Amino acid sequence: MKNQPGTNAGSPVLTEQENEWVRQRREELQKEAAVFADQLAALEQEYARSPALLKMLGRAFGFGAAGKLERARFKVSYKREQLAEFESLHPDGRSKR
Repeated sequence: MKNQPGTNAGSPVLTEQENEWVRQRREELQKEAAVFADQLAALEQEYARSPALLKMLGRAFGFGAAGKLERARFKVSYKREQLAEFESLHPDGRSKR
């Protein structure tokens, strides 16, 4: 049946279990991205309240909120990239039939 005419042998069909996994994975990635974005927003607020000298030293030596900001920005962008790539592979949670 795999190579019979009219069976769309080249396009995979996801099972209900696979559809459920895709949905759950998408939700996990969205939640993780939201958590990282919230953490970044909190760090940016903390950084904004820091004295100018502490900001300058933090940027130069990587401590305090300034030191954590770059890592937090990286985590947010990485998780968003993961989500975008996943969604490009599974646009609606199912393969084309």
